[in-house]
Amino acid sequence: MPRHRRATRPVSEQQARRRTAAGLIGAGALTATLLTALGTPAAPPAPDRKAAATTLDTARGTDD
Repeated sequence: MPRHRRATRPVSEQQARRRTAAGLIGAGALTATLLTALGTPAAPPAPDRKAAATTLDTARGTDD
């Protein structure tokens, strides 16, 4: 095994926190994107527009 690489230095606590924060932000953004893409809107459609997807009856209100 060649010995051309330098020994790895330990990661500082601040750098570890930054990496953890970046990973959590990325995971949160991915989760928000998936929930937005898969979820149905809770608000009823505007009165002048047709509903694009079916929604729950409780989300539509009583003005049916």
